[in-house]
Amino acid sequence: MKYIIVNQHDLEMAILFDEIISHDFVAAGRKVVSAGMVTLQDGKPSAYGSSFTLRLNSRPQDSEIIKQSLERTI
Repeated sequence: MKYIIVNQHDLEMAILFDEIISHDFVAAGRKVVSAGMVTLQDGKPSAYGSSFTLRLNSRPQDSEIIKQSLERTI
């Protein structure tokens, strides 16, 4: 899966989406701070890579932000 991390109201949140969709399409109009790919390793999200269309990289803290975003939706 792909992801972007957006900053909204001083809170960083993850948006996850299918690999066939481009990062810039999902980012439209949002304040994006990082982007890349995510996979599950032992049930935990692991962020890596970058977005060519947004010219942004994944960050070490993205995995934890994705985990927190997933926990809020369950």
